[in-house]
Amino acid sequence: MLCLRAKWDRMVRSKTENRTRLRLLEAAEPLFASLGYDGVSLRTVAANAGAQLGAIPYHYGTKLALYRAIWEHWMPAISADVLLRDLAVHPAMSLEEQIRRLVTAFLNGPRILLKSERGSYFAAILVREANDPGRSDRTLLEEFIFPNGNLIRNELVRAMPGLSADRFDAGFKMTIGAIQIAFENDKPRSDDHVEALFAALTEFIVSGWLGLLRKKAA
Repeated sequence: MLCLRAKWDRMVRSKTENRTRLRLLEAAEPLFASLGYDGVSLRTVAANAGAQLGAIPYHYGTKLALYRAIWEHWMPAISADVLLRDLAVHPAMSLEEQIRRLVTAFLNGPRILLKSERGSYFAAILVREANDPGRSDRTLLEEFIFPNGNLIRNELVRAMPGLSADRFDAGFKMTIGAIQIAFENDKPRSDDHVEALFAALTEFIVSGWLGLLRKKAA
């Protein structure tokens, strides 16, 4: 009997702790999105979560660990491995179709984020981190974002082997710039707005790649 009661108490305690951990994460996201890493205090996060200040060291340890947990939470949703697999790019497709599918895969991560309020917070966190001079101490972009982007970059290189390195770099910078524009403007957004925005971005980027290829051929 005592053994069953102990198991029940552990289960209840575990569920309570998980709810508190999630509340802290959800409270931290809009704060980091609006204030940046250095602008957020653990006291403010705890207050916004309705938790004791000591809950953050208990569940996460440090502010950096809490910040990192946000990245770990969102990255599986925008994994290039999954996006590329789901879009099924094949060499037998026309070059334009290959480029379109790869661009769609690249844009699907941002599109997923911007279709939810919490995802939009993480999108804002990404922008802030990219523009933060102190980000080199955290290396989160290098760990999470750059490898993700490089997977799709490598697939684009494979699809356009005849394109010079200079032209390819120009096209890739154009693609990154379009994603940054999507992250930095027009919020809040409805689902229809997000879909229309990314449909337009897809056409813009695909046309840019095809233009670079045509100019090379000429």
